[in-house]
This record gives sequence, structure tokens and C-alpha cells, in this order.
Amino acid sequence: MQGTNTERDSINKASICLKKLKETQVNLKTLGRINHGDSNKRDFLFGGIEQLIKISATIIKNKK
Repeated sequence: MQGTNTERDSINKASICLKKLKETQVNLKTLGRINHGDSNKRDFLFGGIEQLIKISATIIKNKK
């Protein structure tokens, strides 16, 4: 990862990214429950978030 000095730092930054992605996923689920906004856009964003979560988790797993 760019901007990291050590493997530990890289894992830490990827972990923070993963945490924020999961928070965003929860927020999108909440918006869906209250039926706020365009459902097609929410679904599109949710799919992208799921992919980014998988990528981030894989990066962390491979770095450990």
C-alpha cells in the first residue's frame, strides 16, 4: 500500500479501511430499511461496498 512504512502499518491502514467500509454497508442497509433514496443506486453502491470489503479483507489476510 502506498504511504505505509511497515507491514504492520499497512495492515493497520487496511483494517481501518475495512472498518469504514463495514460502517458504510450498515448505513446503506439502514437507508434501505427506511426506504430513503433511489433503491437502484443503493443496490449498486451496496454491491460495490461488498466487493471492496472482500478486497480489503483479502489484503489483510495476505499481509498477515
